[in-house]
Amino acid sequence: MDDESYHFLLSYTRGVNKYAESNPLPVNFQLFWFEFETWTPEDACSLIKFMHLGLNQNWGFELISDYISAISGDEELAENLYSYDFDFFENHTTTIISDEELEDIK
Repeated sequence: MDDESYHFLLSYTRGVNKYAESNPLPVNFQLFWFEFETWTPEDACSLIKFMHLGLNQNWGFELISDYISAISGDEELAENLYSYDFDFFENHTTTIISDEELEDIK
């Protein structure tokens, strides 16, 4: 990691720690008997990587697609194998709570 990025993360974690020192912790710390541990730049990087993992749940499909493309030499085959019909999602609605059920709640 370059020095500029490291100093940015260091400043960020100092801000997190300063906030935690001067403000009450969220209620889940009390409910689960958690104690706040001082943040480090490594903690911030871990959180970013965890968020990235959550946003990138299709990595397995991407690996399979790359593998199929590599062994078949046909990129179009690999792309179409796991393609989505976005028109279906734009034109298809699923009602979770109907208008009548909403009225009953009110």
